[in-house]
Amino acid sequence: MKEGMVNIKLSDIRCNPNRDLKFNPYNEEKITTLMASIHNTGYWTNTIVRPAPDGKGYELAYGHHRLESAKRCGIKEAEFVVRDLDENMMLKIMENENQEEYRYCPLSLLESCKAVVLALAAGRIAPFEHLQMTLVNEGVTTPAESSFRYAPSFIPKNLLAVGKLPSTTAVPYTVLDVAKYLGRTYKLKGGVVDAHKNVRAALDALYLLEVKTITTAQIKEMNWSQLGRFVADAKAERERTILRKVKTAEEIKKLNADALRIQSEQRAKEKKIADERAALVKKEVEAKREEDANKAKAIKERIVAKDKQAEEVAETFTVKRAAIEAKVEEVKQKQVEAKQEDTYLPIRRTADRIIHLLERRDEEEEIKALARKDINANDRERLRQAAIAKGTWYLDFVATQFLPPLSVKRRVTKESK
Repeated sequence: MKEGMVNIKLSDIRCNPNRDLKFNPYNEEKITTLMASIHNTGYWTNTIVRPAPDGKGYELAYGHHRLESAKRCGIKEAEFVVRDLDENMMLKIMENENQEEYRYCPLSLLESCKAVVLALAAGRIAPFEHLQMTLVNEGVTTPAESSFRYAPSFIPKNLLAVGKLPSTTAVPYTVLDVAKYLGRTYKLKGGVVDAHKNVRAALDALYLLEVKTITTAQIKEMNWSQLGRFVADAKAERERTILRKVKTAEEIKKLNADALRIQSEQRAKEKKIADERAALVKKEVEAKREEDANKAKAIKERIVAKDKQAEEVAETFTVKRAAIEAKVEEVKQKQVEAKQEDTYLPIRRTADRIIHLLERRDEEEEIKALARKDINANDRERLRQAAIAKGTWYLDFVATQFLPPLSVKRRVTKESK
C-alpha cells in the first residue's frame, strides 16, 4: 500500500470504527468554531486515514470534528495523510482524540472503554495477559477471579445472575487491563500499578447501562465528580438488591429444607410408635387368649401410653411446622417490602440526578475569569440580573416543589377555601 498525501472525496471517508457518535455525539460548539476557521483559513490537510479493511473507501483515524466541519462547509474533496494503521493504533488514536476534544466529558472515556472491550470481544485486539499484571517488590500478584469481566459484557463476574456463567467465547479482562491499554494508570506506594478512578467509574457506568439500571440521558450532562458519586450510589443499590434477593432465596430454600426434614422425622417417629403399638396390640390379644387378665391390663396401659405419645409427637411437630411457616411468611413479607423499595429506586435515582445538577458549579471558574475582565456596565448588570433571576427561580419554584406534603386535614381545609 502506498502511504502519503492522497486527494480523497470526503464522502469516501468513514469514521474510526471505534467511534460511536450516537453514544458520544459531536461537540457542536467545536464544530461551529472549526467551520469559522475553515471559512477564514481553509481546510488544513494533515488528517490521517487508513484504507478501509473491506476495501471500500477509507477510515478516519482522528479529526472527526474537522471532517464534519468540512462537510458542512460544502467541501467535497481534500488531501489526507494515508497510513497503514492496525486496530491497536486506530483505537489508541481515537482515545487520544477523545482526551483532547472531550477532556471534561465522561462520555468520551466511556466510549473509549466500550471500544476496547468490544474490540477485545471481536478479536480485533489481542487478549490481555493476566499472569504478570502487577509487580510488587519484584513479586507477581494476579487478580482475584471475581474482579474479571468478560467481553463483550461489562458486568463484573461476582455480579452475574445466579447460576449464569460467561460463555465459552467471552474474553476475560479487568479494569486495570483497560486502564493500561488506554494509558490511564498511576503508581501507588510500593510500585503497585492501579487503574485511574475515572476508568473504574466509566466501566461501572457501562455495566449499569448494560443492565438498564441507569440511562445515557441521566449521565450525559454530568462531570466526573458527579458521575463518580452517581455511579457508586447506583452500583451499591443494585448490589444490595442482588444480595438481598440471593439471601431471600437462600433463606426460603433453607426453611423449605428444614420443613422437609421435620416432616421426615415426624413420619419416622410416628411409624416407630405405630409399629410398637401394633406389637402391643398383638401381645394384648395373646394375653386375652391365654386369659391372663393382669398381663392384658398392663399391655393395655402401655397401648394408651403409646397413643398419648403419638399425640404429643404430632403436637410437637405441629408447633415446629407452624414456626417454620411463620418464618417463611416473614421472609416473604420482607421480600414484598424489598420489591417496594426496588419500585422506588428509579424515583430515588432521578432525585439523585437532580441533586447532582443542582449542586453543579461548572461555571464558577469561567464566571470568576469573566468578572475580572473589563465588562461594560450594561453587560455587568445583565449578568447580575440573570443570576438574581436564576436564584429567585430556585427559591420560588424548585425549592417549593419539595416542601413537606400537607396533612390530610390541612389539605381538606385548603381545598375547601
